[in-house]
Amino acid sequence: MMKKTLLVTGLMLAGLCHQTALAAEAKVSWGDPKKFFDIEAVGDKQDRFEQRVMDELTAYIGELAEKLPADHQFTIAINDIDLTGRVEPVFVDTGMRYQRVVDEISYPMIKFTYSYTDANGQVIQEGEERIKDLGSIITRREIMRSSRDNVYFEKQLLRDWFKDNFKEYF
Repeated sequence: MMKKTLLVTGLMLAGLCHQTALAAEAKVSWGDPKKFFDIEAVGDKQDRFEQRVMDELTAYIGELAEKLPADHQFTIAINDIDLTGRVEPVFVDTGMRYQRVVDEISYPMIKFTYSYTDANGQVIQEGEERIKDLGSIITRREIMRSSRDNVYFEKQLLRDWFKDNFKEYF
């Protein structure tokens, strides 16, 4: 019984290693968040919020790039970001605080340059993009999801861009 368990565990680990080997490498760099259009923190320290946003989007871009061929490389430099919503003051019993208000007129925008190369370093695709979502209808369900994920709408924007630009892998 122990040998079967070890064999199954070994095969599962080998499968995970093989699955990881199928993913393209993603390199993500960021411009100065202090110069970004809107990456304003609400209820958190600004530096910590900026780092969390960059970490979450970097990880998500890595997930998206995993769908590309293993011997390829996707490089992206994010130069500007405007998070969904706008920061507004809210008056409460204890005084005033700020919150990010999400509605149909406060859409996300991400500006970046990218390069997609093959195993030999030959450029397959590259460019400068300014992507935004000007008016998708925000449902109550999306608002609930976005309350658990600070960059929910920005992730949707990136996912849609990847689907449009790398159709054969999505």
